[in-house]
Amino acid sequence: MEGYTLALDFPVNTKTLALMNELDNITLQYKGRFYLAKDSRMQRKVFKQSDSRSNQYLKYRQANGASKTYSSAQSERLKL
Repeated sequence: MEGYTLALDFPVNTKTLALMNELDNITLQYKGRFYLAKDSRMQRKVFKQSDSRSNQYLKYRQANGASKTYSSAQSERLKL
């Protein structure tokens, strides 16, 4: 995918979390994707909207048993 990558770190507080939701919407509006290694709060619906490969990845994890043997807070939150 052609474009730019931007990684930002913010303090965790109510205002910042509201800002992150706004930035999610802007990213989706411009058909952007998210850097999952830096994510700790994205909602599942945002992830699914942002990356058409998410269903393919989920099928891969299920077919290879990874969903049962490997789990993280992120995979649980995003239902991967």
